[in-house]
Amino acid sequence: ITSNAIFLIQAIFFFLSKTYPLDPLAIPVVCLVLCSVLVAPKLDRFGSEMRTLPRVLAEFDIRRAECFCCSVDHVHPQTGAQIVCDREVIY
Repeated sequence: ITSNAIFLIQAIFFFLSKTYPLDPLAIPVVCLVLCSVLVAPKLDRFGSEMRTLPRVLAEFDIRRAECFCCSVDHVHPQTGAQIVCDREVIY
């Protein structure tokens, strides 16, 4: 939970305690609503990614995969040292 979410929870509890006498269910209900609001978008994004996963896996081909070593011509960009090809290690 971020600091903004904690501040929001504290503000809601403060408002509720000043406006209405706290019902024993007020705290759990507010927590449930806030958790739903904070978690629902993440669950939606996760579900969307899970729906696309079978298609991505079906289209994946190791022979067409790009690797870092080939993209830098098998030379480490910072040190200039030769790099072993990832494809040789994998196959």
